[in-house]
Amino acid sequence: MSSRRIIVACSGGMDSVVLLAVLAKLQSRLGFGLEVASVHHGPSTSSEVCTAREAALNCVRADCQRRKLIFHELRGELRLNSEESYRTFRYEQLVKLAVARNATTIALAHHADDLFETRLIRLIRGTGPQGLTAMRELAMLGKLELYRPFLTEARGSLRDYARGLEWIEDPTNSEFGPLRNWLRGKWLKELEAVRPGASAAFARSLSQIIQATHGKSSATRIQISFDGKFSRAEFQALESELKAEKIAALLRRLKIKSFTTRHVKEIQKRLETRRLSFEFEILRLKWKVNARHIQVQPRVP
Repeated sequence: MSSRRIIVACSGGMDSVVLLAVLAKLQSRLGFGLEVASVHHGPSTSSEVCTAREAALNCVRADCQRRKLIFHELRGELRLNSEESYRTFRYEQLVKLAVARNATTIALAHHADDLFETRLIRLIRGTGPQGLTAMRELAMLGKLELYRPFLTEARGSLRDYARGLEWIEDPTNSEFGPLRNWLRGKWLKELEAVRPGASAAFARSLSQIIQATHGKSSATRIQISFDGKFSRAEFQALESELKAEKIAALLRRLKIKSFTTRHVKEIQKRLETRRLSFEFEILRLKWKVNARHIQVQPRVP
C-alpha cells in the first residue's frame, strides 16, 4: 500500500465535488490515502451567504460519510473581506492540516477556465510575462505537492461529470463586485455573444505567448540527474511540442538510435496521464513515474 496521503480541498461547490468523486473512485485502484477538508470562510453579514456556507459544509460532510472518508472542517472565526484574504486563509489552513496529517499532497479543483481567468486578471493588473504562467498542474509548496488534475479541463466538461452529484452553489458567485466574477459572469459572456469562440481563442493565444516567452528556456532548465530522473512538474509545464523535443533529446542521450516519431508520441501520451504513480516500458527502457519525478532507466535483460 502506498504511503501517499492526499488532502482534497472540497468547498461543496461543483468543481471540488467532482474532484472528490474522481479521487475517491481512484483511491482503491491506485492505493493512496484520501482525506477531505472543507474550509469555512467565517461569519458574513449576509444571511444568505451564512446559510450557503453551512449547507456546503453539510453537503461535503454527508458525501464523506457515504464514502467512508475522513472529513476535516476548517473554520475561520474572523470576518474575511476580500478574495485575497479568502485565498490566503484557505491555503494556510490546508497546509497546517496537511502537515498535521503527514499528507504528501493537497488536491485542488482549479480547471482551465480558472487558469484563463487568472491570466486575464493578472494582465489587467499589469503583470509581466512571468505572472502569466499562473497555476501549474503539479507544483511544490515547501515539501507539499499542490496537485491540480483538472487544469486542462473546461468547466463544461466538469458539469457533464457532475450529473447525479450534489453540490451547493455559492451565492457570491453571482455578485459582479469581485473582478473574477465580473469577467466570468458578464464580460466573457458578452464577448462570446459578439464573437462565438473568442474566449477559447483568447486562452490559446495567451498560452502561445507564454510558451514563446518561456517555453524554450524552460525546456533547457529541466535537469536530468545521473540516475535518469527529472521533475514531472517541469515536464508537464511544457507545451506539447517541447515535451516531444525533450523526450527525443533524452532518448538520444541514452543512445537509443532506432526510435521514431510514433515512439516519442506514445511515450508523451503515457507521461501526460494524470495518474499519480505508474510504470511502463518502451524501447527497452523502464519509465517510472510518481507525483514528483519521472525516471527512465535501461531495462535489465
